Amino acid sequence: MSRKKHQLSAGKIGLFDPYFIGVILFAFFLTLGHMYFTVLRPRNEAKSSSIFTPTPTLTQTAKKRVCPEAWYIDKMPGPAEETPPVSREYLVIDGQRVEARDYDLAWIRANCSVKQPAVVW
Repeated sequence: MSRKKHQLSAGKIGLFDPYFIGVILFAFFLTLGHMYFTVLRPRNEAKSSSIFTPTPTLTQTAKKRVCPEAWYIDKMPGPAEETPPVSREYLVIDGQRVEARDYDLAWIRANCSVKQPAVVW
């Protein structure tokens, strides 16, 4: 009789507990699925190469593309600590001074006669 008691109690605790085995199997398959989707899954060449190419953001595409008459960087000394820092780069379009941050400067360099800003002291 003592032998039966021992067999019954051994089946309900420890490594042989059905709940414990279920938890271990769940964790194993969860880890296996994570490894498949992050490491082992074959990737499409077009998708994997497009991951590393930067996509234009809204601020890059929303910038204006107009050739300026002039492009300046103001290097005049100012207050030692400007808070917030003042943009010292500007363009002249139709005789008006406009902030350079509103315009696509890479496009201006590539397509306009003004390629680099002139430094103003």
